[in-house]
Amino acid sequence: MVVSGTQLAEELSSQLTERVRALSHTPSLAILSIAPDFATLKYLDIKKKRGDAIGISLEVVSLESSVETEEVLAKMETLLHTHDGVVLQLPFPPHIDTKRVLDALPRHKDPDCIGREAGELPYSDMAVLPPVVAAIVHIAHTHRVSFEGSQIVLLGRGRLVGAPMERYLTEHHITPTVITQSDQNGTTAIKDADIIISGAGVPGLITPDQIKEGVVIFDAGTSEEGGKLRGDADPSCAQKAGLLTPVPGGIGPLAVVKLFENLIVLADRGESGEF
Repeated sequence: MVVSGTQLAEELSSQLTERVRALSHTPSLAILSIAPDFATLKYLDIKKKRGDAIGISLEVVSLESSVETEEVLAKMETLLHTHDGVVLQLPFPPHIDTKRVLDALPRHKDPDCIGREAGELPYSDMAVLPPVVAAIVHIAHTHRVSFEGSQIVLLGRGRLVGAPMERYLTEHHITPTVITQSDQNGTTAIKDADIIISGAGVPGLITPDQIKEGVVIFDAGTSEEGGKLRGDADPSCAQKAGLLTPVPGGIGPLAVVKLFENLIVLADRGESGEF
């Protein structure tokens, strides 16, 4: 089965539109990027269109590649004062001190759950989950995929997919097998996996000969190849997988809506003085 994340996103968007109308002000989000590439620009366009449809006020700020860390911090500080949430559209160029910028992002303005403050609390104590994690959990719940008792393989330990997903599973007393680029036993682990969660960003990394019949593949890897967005799983894996989230149209659209859901929660808590 190929999952339509777009359809799930549409269903959730309708609910969020009603929640926005119940607030006393229009929730506002700022997205701060630096010299965005092809894949990032596509993703930003999706966010803008979806935000408009839900009723979110969204400002995209794109800085030049020559910008310095101090300038990024100053710009973020300005945006924090004028918006309910700020998203740092990673990756930043190597010369930017990304950790320092993330450390300066307060939890109550962090719908991506990516800053230092968000990392200091267990997910069970937070009002929101990282959008990609929330999207995967939403799809799993919708299609009755259970993480408990399954052999789970995470491809990559990146900041946006692998690391937060590993944290989520660990907090639920589930130990996944994490495969990074340097691991030598990756092929065997993938072959034995009941569930594969991939965020490597390598087009066609997962092929049908590597997986077993009926495996569940949550493909959260996005990259550009030949002017098109590609996922980590080759589309032909759908012939063998019990469930596959495609790229594009899978986890991405739903994660965008989950980001706005997080923003609405933060804006609502800000209104009620819970922060």
